[in-house]
Amino acid sequence: ADLEQVAPELPCKLDLTGAEGTRAEYVGYPLFDGFLKGEGVEHLAGPLDTEQQVFRPVQLTLIPDHCPDVRAALEGLRHCEHCCVLLSYQRRQVRNANLHIAAAVHHLITRALPVPLAPGHPRIDSCIWHTADIRHETQLEILRLLLSLSRLYAAAVLSLPPTRSLESSRLITCAAMAAVADRVIRLRASDIPSLLCLHLEASAPPSGTFLQ
Repeated sequence: ADLEQVAPELPCKLDLTGAEGTRAEYVGYPLFDGFLKGEGVEHLAGPLDTEQQVFRPVQLTLIPDHCPDVRAALEGLRHCEHCCVLLSYQRRQVRNANLHIAAAVHHLITRALPVPLAPGHPRIDSCIWHTADIRHETQLEILRLLLSLSRLYAAAVLSLPPTRSLESSRLITCAAMAAVADRVIRLRASDIPSLLCLHLEASAPPSGTFLQ
């Protein structure tokens, strides 16, 4: 009884009855009947052939041989990721796709991209990773591309038969990618520097926890 007193009154019932007592009506849009296609179109696609699928060409020549600045390095990373993704999706059409992926990433990381120099190096002023003036989105894009290439490279190189030269190439490539990623993280963006970058260079603003 208490619940009946507290419950609010329900709204009135909505009457959707149409003309002449019909419960529902269908009114088509005029002049739209020409858009209806009653016949099927599946026969136009033809039979599915899994061996002869659509092939997207992979232009490995887009990967540069040298990156003189950060902009060229970013373009090289994008081209390399695009080629590696196409190769990974077309293993049936491209022979030795894993070997091509491993070779492309190894070439870009160890030959095209300059390795970051140590802070006390005498030629530190000529290193693009120390003198670069980048924005926050460029920093994030480089890190994203390095992460994507590291995954593609790991999946490809671990699918190849292990040899001594392949193991050494894998170690050098992974170490070079880690060095570039470490240096890019430490770059202070010109517009909005990240807190991680500020923490790594010990210039982040103190928080309330450390002030207590």
